[in-house]
Amino acid sequence: MVRDLFKNQYSRWALQLIFTVGVILIFASRINLKDSLAYVATINIGWALTASFLFVVSKIVHGFRWWMFVRQRELVTPGYLIGVFLISNSANALLPLRAGDLLRVELPSRRFGIPRGTLASGVFVLESALDALVFSIFLLVTLLTAGLPSEIRNLSVGLVLLGLTVFAVVLILSRASQATKIEDIQTLDWLPKDLKERLRAIQYSILDGLRPLRDNKNTSLIVLVALLAWAIEALVYWCIAYAFGISLSISETLILMIAANVIVSIPLTPWDIGPYEIAVTAVFVVIGLEKTEAAGLAIGSHLLIQATILLAGAIAMTMLNVPFKRLVKRN
Repeated sequence: MVRDLFKNQYSRWALQLIFTVGVILIFASRINLKDSLAYVATINIGWALTASFLFVVSKIVHGFRWWMFVRQRELVTPGYLIGVFLISNSANALLPLRAGDLLRVELPSRRFGIPRGTLASGVFVLESALDALVFSIFLLVTLLTAGLPSEIRNLSVGLVLLGLTVFAVVLILSRASQATKIEDIQTLDWLPKDLKERLRAIQYSILDGLRPLRDNKNTSLIVLVALLAWAIEALVYWCIAYAFGISLSISETLILMIAANVIVSIPLTPWDIGPYEIAVTAVFVVIGLEKTEAAGLAIGSHLLIQATILLAGAIAMTMLNVPFKRLVKRN
């Protein structure tokens, strides 16, 4: 019965909406919502548009990084994958449970014949490991350059170690096997034949998706592109804060960007409403803002980012001729 409930798309929407209402009520109970919304209206439009433009640029670079995972395959063009990346971001904003990430597996697989397992490994394993590495590097920069409170410093040290460990494990895994076909994958002999074949296929898909990390030069290029993408996105949050008349330091900007992206990576509510505001407000309060201003900044930044994501996704859908009804149907 529970499984049937989650299979129904409308049930998933209903459950997320119920959770969303609860989170919004918690958020609203902690701030003066009226004053925070009034603070949103003080945003500088010029800086807001600059932040919006840089956000699209960062996503284009993210899409280019994704293309680097599969660039060895014939006919796979960076323009198409960047477009799909922008569409997936819009789908993540509109559809429940980050359905857009599944589109990044489905659409290129249908167009270019890339195995879904390989794409899934790149999207869910390789990208996560790269993000963990980049965030660890950024947190390390804040630890070395900023006088963080002891609570944040201890948490940052733990996150740096965790991120470096995750990337190291994935890097080792990518080079642990030189298998070039499914038959070369070793598995447990005592397992039933059907189960061995399934496990062998899964293992091969994961390793195939991690293939870009086998070469040191290629790994370095991918890491550099990932650093560039997230550095541009950090600049987005600096511009948003400056649009409200607040100048953030490098360390404050990096912490804000990391906190915002970690919280939206967890599909708790539609459009990430609630968790994003709570997390970003907490970061601004730690930085030294009053709760009303911090909440206003969180709400304003969320509205700006969501509007940018939807607009960029709509343009990409038009250029690639991918109607929204097809996205919903595939979800």
